[in-house]
Amino acid sequence: MAPSRQPSVQGYDIVRRIGVGGMAETFVAVRKGPGGFEQRVCIKRMLSHLEETPEAGPMFLREAQVTARLRHANIVQVIDVSDDNEELSIVLELIEGIDMRSLIKVLREEGDSLEEDALSYIAQSLIAALEYAHGEGIVHRDISPSNVLLSTAGEVKLADFGIARARDLTRFSRTGTVKGKIPYMAPEYARTGECTPQSDLYSFGVTLYELATGLRPYRANSDIAVLHKAALGEHDPVAAHARISSSLAAIIECCIRPEPSERFEKAEAARRALRSLDSSTLARRSLAKRVKAILARAEEAAPVSSPGAALRGGTAVVSPAEQQGPSVRPAGPDEVTRTSVHHPPAPQRDVATDRSDVQPDLPRPAKIPWVWLGVIALIALCTVAFLTLR
Repeated sequence: MAPSRQPSVQGYDIVRRIGVGGMAETFVAVRKGPGGFEQRVCIKRMLSHLEETPEAGPMFLREAQVTARLRHANIVQVIDVSDDNEELSIVLELIEGIDMRSLIKVLREEGDSLEEDALSYIAQSLIAALEYAHGEGIVHRDISPSNVLLSTAGEVKLADFGIARARDLTRFSRTGTVKGKIPYMAPEYARTGECTPQSDLYSFGVTLYELATGLRPYRANSDIAVLHKAALGEHDPVAAHARISSSLAAIIECCIRPEPSERFEKAEAARRALRSLDSSTLARRSLAKRVKAILARAEEAAPVSSPGAALRGGTAVVSPAEQQGPSVRPAGPDEVTRTSVHHPPAPQRDVATDRSDVQPDLPRPAKIPWVWLGVIALIALCTVAFLTLR
């Protein structure tokens, strides 16, 4: 979807558009100050056709209000909110890196897996963000690989609090409305529409399972079938597909149990369990190295002048998935953060009907050209005739 117009935000110079999603589009911008000061940021603007929708404006502002309350190293930060020219915009920090979905995609394509210390480091970073948010009375409600950002410095950031609910704020969705990605949605959330901190822990567990194995624990051909399997807890143990310690496997399995009472009571309990695991001090450096390698490959595959190019020097960085086409979703609370921007990989990976996790494509047998079939038939006839004449 093309933007109807470029946003105009006082104090910021728009550089280029990053992406567009269902509710907003995002742009790289520069904030200038005295003495040559410059800061690159991400500006998220509500789509123009939604501006006349009564609920859209308050929902958009509420997202900013919720996220702005959160000040944590592992959460994307809101810098400013603007309503210049009656256009609602959120200014976010910009992250140079990729999202977890891109990492999982590359690992799967290369038949590789993440080292356990890096996996543990990512898990501890995310659970720290969740513990903090839950302590502030905010439930994320949409944790998935697309909303986990990995920077070239090895930072791990949780993004997209766009459908989060603060206990002391009006609910964003109407009663009974469920928002989020089905494969990562806790059974009780899908069933009742009520999301709790333990529901976030479920999504956190499914995300870790996929990072460790390249697969989702509950896979089927329809959303209903996925939810049915999740409600029954029918899945392969994570240890069946990943070479990880029994301790880490037990933590992941505890998070994805169907009943909330069977999971960790709080994010704090999960964090304590994760802290008991050995995590190398080089884990962050190892993760940063992988992120840089993925971005370098993306730069080689796309010229800088193209929409899928990665720009150097702390500007926007695009994941390899964007090169598949212009249809990308926004970064920022939709999915972004600090010194650069990411774009999520193929959007269809976020739906339960994605069958690539269910049945991989198998090589087809080579086809024999018709002309060769004719030659073979002719040789066979000549052979029969020769033997008959003898």
